[in-house]
This record gives sequence, C-alpha cells and structure tokens, in this order.
Amino acid sequence: MECLFLTERANQKNGFTLLELLVVLVIIGIILSFATLSISSGGPSAVLERETQRLISLLTLASQEAILQGTEFGLSFTEHGYQFFTLQDQRWQVLKQDDLLRPRVFATDLRLALEVEGETVVLDAIDKDTPQLLVLSGGELTPFTLTLTSVDSVSYRLTGEVTGALAVYRDAD
Repeated sequence: MECLFLTERANQKNGFTLLELLVVLVIIGIILSFATLSISSGGPSAVLERETQRLISLLTLASQEAILQGTEFGLSFTEHGYQFFTLQDQRWQVLKQDDLLRPRVFATDLRLALEVEGETVVLDAIDKDTPQLLVLSGGELTPFTLTLTSVDSVSYRLTGEVTGALAVYRDAD
C-alpha cells in the first residue's frame, strides 16, 4: 500500500499570531473610543444646551399642534423638569400619553428662573395642576423668560413673546 498524501500537523499553523491579535485589539479600542465619544454627554454645558434645544422644539411643536387642532396647551415648570397640559372639558389635564409632549425631568441638575409677564415665579410653590404658560390655538403664547443655568454656571435664556416667537440667548459666563 502506497501513501499518496500525508499531512504534517507539526508544520500547520493553529490560531493567530500575537501581532494579529494586537492589531485587532487596537482596532476594537479605536472603535470603542469613537462610540464612547459619540454617546458621552459632553459635560453639564452640553446637557444644558441639549435640554434648551429640546424645550424650544417642544414649545414649537405644541404651538403648531394648538393651531392645527384648535386646542389650548399649557406648560408648567418645576425645579427638576416640566410638563405640558391640554384643556379638556374646562380642566387642565397633564399630557402623559403623548410621546413627545410627555412630562420631562432634566438629565442633570439645572437651576431655573422663570418670569411670566414680568413677574418672577417661585417654582417651589406652584400649583402643579395648572400651567404657568399658555400656548393658545391662535398662535399666541404667554410672554415669559426662562433662564436655565448648569452647575458649571453656563446659562441660556429662553424668551417667548405674545406673538408666539421664541428666542434663545446664551448668557456670558
């Protein structure tokens, strides 16, 4: 009997070289660092900017929905967040089932200062069953100034005019 094919296991490579493993680990490390950078909050001032932009977007949405649906909306602030209301059967109801206008809690510690029609509103002693701001079906908005300040003392000032116009200002450090 004659052997036509013979394999030698001693000369065959099994597994990866150390260099190949190191290259893979470096690539994984780079990918994870980019993923971490894109997911990270960026600090208190970045969170503040994101919360301010979200609030502007939601107020704009509430104003547009009020005009299109012919309904009245309200907005109430607390020390830790805010909630939207709708007027149903002559009573204000918190919008809990709405995916966009649901009650929100701020992601980090933010200080809020609210002025409504030139009067300072104390956020500790508010009636949580009624809104502080009205978003009316005619496009009008209760005039207000909301100042949001992060723990690193960066501030944004959000103003609303009776015409429904909104503006954001970043206050100097």
